Amino acid sequence: MTISPVLTFSQQSMYDIVNNLSSLAARFIFRPIEESSYFYFTQMIKRDVPLKDQDQGKVAESAEVLSQLGKIVTSIGLVIVVFGQSYSHTFLYLYGGKKLVEASLPVQLMRYHSFAIVLLAVNGVTEGYVFATMDNQQIDKYGVSSIITSW
Repeated sequence: MTISPVLTFSQQSMYDIVNNLSSLAARFIFRPIEESSYFYFTQMIKRDVPLKDQDQGKVAESAEVLSQLGKIVTSIGLVIVVFGQSYSHTFLYLYGGKKLVEASLPVQLMRYHSFAIVLLAVNGVTEGYVFATMDNQQIDKYGVSSIITSW
């Protein structure tokens, strides 16, 4: 982004500040939930055994846990959205002072990032479930498709 002439260096620095501050929720709240859920799902569902051949009680319990975790992280994310809309200006003022909030760009970016946090939260839990239940062939396909699409 530094090479891009779309944003000035000042705007890029504001974007970086807001992006890094916004990712704190994902790092400190949602990452431990994602890692714990991944560990739980790997213990409950066997990777290379089709779901129909596994203990249906464990499969049903895993589905229920996934459903409840989805509701929990969505609720946490929505709380962040509600307070992010109201308190973005205050939070950025406390962090960076008047200079950071005198332009409207950082406050607007922080408000938009609060919406992205909900998506990151749901993505993390569902991704943990998917990676815990994929067989080795599916993981290999995913790795190849990730490499291809990242170029």
